[in-house]
Amino acid sequence: MNKDNKIRNWNRISLLILALLVAVQGLLLYQVWSLHMLPTQYFLLLCAACLVITGLLGLLLRQRKLGEWQKKASWGKQIIGIMLSIVILAGCLVGSGAVGRVLGTIGAITAPQKVNVVLEVYVRSDDPAECIEDTDSYSYAMSDDIPQEVSAKMCSELEAHFGHPVQIRTYPGSVAAVDALLTGEADALILDTAYLMVFEDMEGYGDVESRIRVLHEYVVEKEVVQNNWLPLPQKPEKVDVTEKPFLVYISGNDARRELLADGGSDVNILVVVNPEDHQILLLNTPRDYYVVNPASGDGSRDKLSHCGLHGIDNCVGAMEELYGIPIDYYARINFSGFRTLIDAIGGVTVYSDKAFTAGDVNIRYGENHLNGDQALKFARERKNLRGGDNDRGKNQMKLISAMIDQLSVGNLISNYSEILKSLEGMFATSMSAEDIGKLVQFQLTEAPSWDVKSFAVTGDNGNDTCWAKGGGKGYVMYPHDYMVEQAKDLLTRALAGEVLTDEDLLVNQ
Repeated sequence: MNKDNKIRNWNRISLLILALLVAVQGLLLYQVWSLHMLPTQYFLLLCAACLVITGLLGLLLRQRKLGEWQKKASWGKQIIGIMLSIVILAGCLVGSGAVGRVLGTIGAITAPQKVNVVLEVYVRSDDPAECIEDTDSYSYAMSDDIPQEVSAKMCSELEAHFGHPVQIRTYPGSVAAVDALLTGEADALILDTAYLMVFEDMEGYGDVESRIRVLHEYVVEKEVVQNNWLPLPQKPEKVDVTEKPFLVYISGNDARRELLADGGSDVNILVVVNPEDHQILLLNTPRDYYVVNPASGDGSRDKLSHCGLHGIDNCVGAMEELYGIPIDYYARINFSGFRTLIDAIGGVTVYSDKAFTAGDVNIRYGENHLNGDQALKFARERKNLRGGDNDRGKNQMKLISAMIDQLSVGNLISNYSEILKSLEGMFATSMSAEDIGKLVQFQLTEAPSWDVKSFAVTGDNGNDTCWAKGGGKGYVMYPHDYMVEQAKDLLTRALAGEVLTDEDLLVNQ
């Protein structure tokens, strides 16, 4: 009787382990299916493999009549089956965890509900205060450009530091707030760090960063809200990204922090992807292009980079107004975190048609294999380039083209986990998780070799009033109308599915 009980207990343990294995396999298969990334034939093979493994383990662990078991069954057979089941169960749990993290990352970058705002507390450079606690009795100036929910959180943080309410006065715009600090009207300043770019080439403010210094930094989250004042064109119907051409706006922030925060747009590239003919068109627009800033509400003009200070949708609106074409998706990239993506894919090989120095990196004429740090310096450099921002934009498109070449099927599969990890916290897109999955699946199934074409609009240097500067003047680039018209034509033709040639990209004057 004791022997029979022992056999029954072993059989119960075996069935429990097998049931757990089936449940975990089911969860894993559901997660893989939810990614929409594995080609159908591969997914079916994975399902078949799970069935075969479960069936074989069932044979090892199946119950038998006690009499038959006592006479013929081998204890070793069932023990081996239990051990194999435990090993496979552990593997499935690890796999499920990995796929779960992938789903979490995809969810975070495709449905961003909040965005970071980096606020800093400044004092005059000769102020004796050494830390935030030293400003206990100071009066603060703050710009009304800071969203109310963010400023409220900031005030709460300061009150927590001091244990009492803080004297804060709000000024109309960042320029007025900075003036209040510089003139002594206020003792300290709360400023969104993204707005420092407004003073870069503003008359009378070229040395502002040397006249103030940072005491403290706060990172505050705010809700992502669609600005209903944007005059956006009617969006086209949703397209199948694996069958029809679509348009993506890539906005890059050149901030020196490993954090994706709201701020100016230093990189502005439109990408038309034609999946049917395996062609990609890259169109660069300089950051200083003088365009309508939708946030002004009255058609006032500004630098394109300043449009990003009011959110990514404001940049989308500015680009749509400039080219007269609705944009399907956007992708926001922090170029400081960008280096990790380059490293994740094993570096990139970029062809340069001129030799120059980018920081401490010597770029030679011809092919250059760059790691993440070198690629970032290559993308940022403009002072040592004759064409300045125009040449920098072209180099950024070369870098994107090199990344597309590097993302082969084998590279995508072997480095997929590292690629996704590199995107955490520095990338966000309006593209759905399903569309991203379809594109990955398309790349794995079709393994296309993409033909990348590039075009860049340029303009004339000038000095004009910028809305974000509160009416102050700064360096701008006046668009060449003929190039904007040619860019419109190229975008329209590419979105219609026409295959562009090198001759089409020659500038027509």
